[in-house]
Amino acid sequence: MGKSAFLSLIEGNTKNNIVSIKGKTIDNSDMNFYNSEIKLYYFYDCTFTKDFDFYPNEKEIETEFKFDKCVFTGNIDFNAPHCDFKSSIVFISTTHDNSHNSLLRFHATFSERIFIKNIKFKELLNIEFSSLPDKERLYHSIIIRDCNQTIDEISFDGIKVEELIIRDSHINNISLEKMIISNKLDIVNIKNISELKLDNVDFEENSKNRIENLTVNDFILKKVSQDAKYIQFHHILVQNKFICKRIELKNTYFNDFDISKADKSIQKTSFIDAHLNSIEWGKIDKIKTTQDIFRQLKFVNDKQGNHIEANTFYMMEMKKYKDTIKEKNFQDKIVFYFNETISDFGQSWIKPFVIYLVFGLLFSILMYACLPIKDDITGKNIEFFKILVDSFNPISKDIIKNYSLGGLIYKVISGLILYQFIMALKRQTKR
Repeated sequence: MGKSAFLSLIEGNTKNNIVSIKGKTIDNSDMNFYNSEIKLYYFYDCTFTKDFDFYPNEKEIETEFKFDKCVFTGNIDFNAPHCDFKSSIVFISTTHDNSHNSLLRFHATFSERIFIKNIKFKELLNIEFSSLPDKERLYHSIIIRDCNQTIDEISFDGIKVEELIIRDSHINNISLEKMIISNKLDIVNIKNISELKLDNVDFEENSKNRIENLTVNDFILKKVSQDAKYIQFHHILVQNKFICKRIELKNTYFNDFDISKADKSIQKTSFIDAHLNSIEWGKIDKIKTTQDIFRQLKFVNDKQGNHIEANTFYMMEMKKYKDTIKEKNFQDKIVFYFNETISDFGQSWIKPFVIYLVFGLLFSILMYACLPIKDDITGKNIEFFKILVDSFNPISKDIIKNYSLGGLIYKVISGLILYQFIMALKRQTKR
């Protein structure tokens, strides 16, 4: 079917400025035939045997395009960088029967929605939304849902979108780069994502955003700024890599966010006013980050009443502080190393407890060895028992009275160890 035959087909199926074509095989889908007086091009159960390339010269298009249960053997390309589509583009239950990787591309301004539901394809499919490198393009609404066959990649580059919804689908890679979310972002119910990347994304004021019910290998967040009403990360499992760099996380909620098995790198990120309700961190000491980040995480968890996790971040903050301790004075070094050695900065109550017992026992044995030699074994045993009791009695003054300077030194050191034990025990429930 040549171009003229295609035009004849369109003219023969036009009524009231609506083109409705059903069950036809279309050999030439060069869309230069476009007629601005048409309100709707509706294709149902049609097969397009060549690439569907729509390159209009108009600056505005008010015609709606709808493809329902159609088969495409080539790429689909709405490539009109200087054009504004003011009506919807809809794909429902379409099939891409291409032996090579297929491309579905949108490169224009879209003032109305792009709706994609339950698309199927023979090989891998890439969906691309883009704009000119030097000009941000507006997309009113992009909806991709119920795609049960795995899409290889969906990418968004340099666009501004009012509403972006991707849900209930199988997608290998999702990439949002250099884009603005004005009103709403939903990425929901997608399993086995190889990579989810948000790079240089701006969530505008009062936007409502949900990323939830995902299983992701690599989750990358870079250069994200926002004044959103909220961003929700709910029920997300990250299995391989989690990168968070140059992000603002105010008004951001984390619930059932599991990065326990992933390699974690967090740099230049603000957690102030974030809500860390339920995060599985895994081995916190394996997080590649800075002292400042650990301090923020300690502060946020303390503010939310999660004192146990706050203590863990406090310990990591102190370990990062250790890297700069060489620049401190001798007194600071003594205090730092004493806290680290005795109780791991309050994280372990067992260590100071054992050290206190061993130190008291050694002191008792030493003091017992200094006693005058007596033949009365029973008396010596009683004397040793008395020394032992006095050594472990923090309020007893007999050690100082009987052993003067040695007893005073013992009481000071044992008191510091006992203080570490009490503080570590207290930090198991609060700070």
